[in-house]
Amino acid sequence: MLRASWQCRNCSKLLSPTFEEEFELKCGQCGGQAELQYEGEIEWKDFSQEINGVLRYSPLLPVSIKSLEIVTDQQSPEFRTPISSPKLAEILGIKSLHLLAPIFGLSGSFKDTEAALVIAKCLDWQLQKRLSWHSTGNTARAYREYSIRAGLQSDSYFPLYCINKFRGIKPNADNILIAYDGPFQDISTIAKHRAKQTGSLHLAPLQWKIEGKTTLSYRIFEHLPETNIIVQTIAGGYGALGLDLGINRLRKL
Repeated sequence: MLRASWQCRNCSKLLSPTFEEEFELKCGQCGGQAELQYEGEIEWKDFSQEINGVLRYSPLLPVSIKSLEIVTDQQSPEFRTPISSPKLAEILGIKSLHLLAPIFGLSGSFKDTEAALVIAKCLDWQLQKRLSWHSTGNTARAYREYSIRAGLQSDSYFPLYCINKFRGIKPNADNILIAYDGPFQDISTIAKHRAKQTGSLHLAPLQWKIEGKTTLSYRIFEHLPETNIIVQTIAGGYGALGLDLGINRLRKL
C-alpha cells in the first residue's frame, strides 16, 4: 500500500493534513517548500481496471479517496485511455502517436482534472468558507461544476465576452456566475477584493492546480511506458508543470 505525505525540503518536518499547513505547501516551522513523499510500493496492476479519470490515481494523490469519490462521477471520468492515431503518426513521419483528451469530466473542459483534485481537497480541509475564482471561463466552469457536486458555495468570475463557454449549464443558487464587462486584467483585482470583503477563499492563483495535472502523466505512462515525447498546448502553463511533476514522481517510485 502506498501512502503520500508532505515533507519540508529544508527541515524534513512532516506537514499536518490541515488547511493551515497544506494550503500554501510551506512548512510552518521554517517556511521551506513542501515536497510530496511516498511510503510503500505500488504497481500499475494494483490500480482498479474499473475506474477511470482522476479517481483512478487516488493512491498517488495528496487527497483522500473519500473526497474524490464525492466530487467525481464515473459516468463522466475526466479522461479515458489514450487513443492510437496511426494516420497522424504517418503524416508526421513518426513511429506512433496517441491522443489523450481530458474533456470528459463534469464540465467537458480540460480544467476538470485540476478542479476535481482542488475541490476534493477543500472537502478534506472541511472548509466552511465560500470559494471564489476567476478565469476566461474554462476554469470557472470546471470549478463550479465540482463545487456543486461537493455541496460547496462559490463565485465564478469571468469576462462577459466569454459567456458562450457557459452554454448549457444548470442554475445553482449556491454557485454564482459573475460576468465582468470590461478588461480581463481587471477581473483578478475585482474578484480578490470582493473575496476579502465577503470572507471567501479565492483559489487563483493556486499551487494545488498543478497537482490535478499530474494525473495526465500517470495515465500516459501507465498505458504507454515507452513514451519519449509529450506535446501539449499551453495557456498559463499549469498543464506542463503538472506533467513534469508527475513524471518526476514516477521516477522516484
